[in-house]
Amino acid sequence: MRATLTLLAFLASQIVIAQQQVHRQRGSQFIVQVGQEAPRFSFITSDGDTLDSDLLHGQVVLIDFAASWCPFTPAQMEDHQNAFWQKYSGNPAFSMFTICEDFPQDRHYFNNIAKEAGVTSPIVYDDKEELYQLFVTPNGSVTRSMIIAPDWSIAYLQDKHTRRGMRALRRTLRHLLRDAQ
Repeated sequence: MRATLTLLAFLASQIVIAQQQVHRQRGSQFIVQVGQEAPRFSFITSDGDTLDSDLLHGQVVLIDFAASWCPFTPAQMEDHQNAFWQKYSGNPAFSMFTICEDFPQDRHYFNNIAKEAGVTSPIVYDDKEELYQLFVTPNGSVTRSMIIAPDWSIAYLQDKHTRRGMRALRRTLRHLLRDAQ
């Protein structure tokens, strides 16, 4: 009996250690860090427009990463459209776009989610995860957001869509856009 209890205690401690390691890994899935210069990029949006970091330099840029298979994507897209795109899209100091991580054959699922969420901000289809991997570790979770400041430094990183994260995004955007005016 004592050996069984000892074994159970050992196994429980190993589970706790494994959970802590997973939590640490999930918390550090961004390759970039707040304060460092954001990577440069150039891609074509779903509307055929060129999205180039050199053209965005000097603006506050909100980037959302999303996929149709992620359960957090619909809420994030709808919340960000309502809270940020509708409010700031007319501001020349603001840009926002969503990077879609779906395979080409699954785009119709993503497009349906975007349509239901009322998305009118630009979408970039990142089929080969080239843009995603500039910012996030391979196999990192998808639903996340980041803000790039006008000086092209990383101003904010958010690992998943939460109410608390929305408040922090709102504060960061408001502060950066006030300073950009």
